[in-house]
Amino acid sequence: MPWSPPLPGMCSCPAHIDTMDLIIEVDPPVSVKTLVADEAISVTLADEHYVYGATTGERRGPYQWRLTYTPDVKKLYNTDAPAAMDDMLFIQEGIDNVLRLDDHTMAVGSAGLCERGIAAAFATALANPRVRVTES
Repeated sequence: MPWSPPLPGMCSCPAHIDTMDLIIEVDPPVSVKTLVADEAISVTLADEHYVYGATTGERRGPYQWRLTYTPDVKKLYNTDAPAAMDDMLFIQEGIDNVLRLDDHTMAVGSAGLCERGIAAAFATALANPRVRVTES
């Protein structure tokens, strides 16, 4: 049976981004509500559920969602931090697979979460200070 996104109220999301009262501790602090208002994080259905590795041909997935975010969101984490942003997203509840597609896009596998739950998982990962700290 092909996968279809969970209907409202039928998802297994621990949180939804539009109800989060979370602050990203940067200078100056950024609230998740501001990110929502600015439409800085977007989640859509994935065009392709599987991705094939360019060198190995290995099939990866399934990925149900495509997560994109603005350059302003990218500034909220450090790509040289000890914890990679895609790894921090992967460890969030309900996330099964994550694959970085480019600087502002990730493929996300999560059959039980809705788009608002995927965005909430990303915001939770973004709030982790380990994605900003660089190793000394």
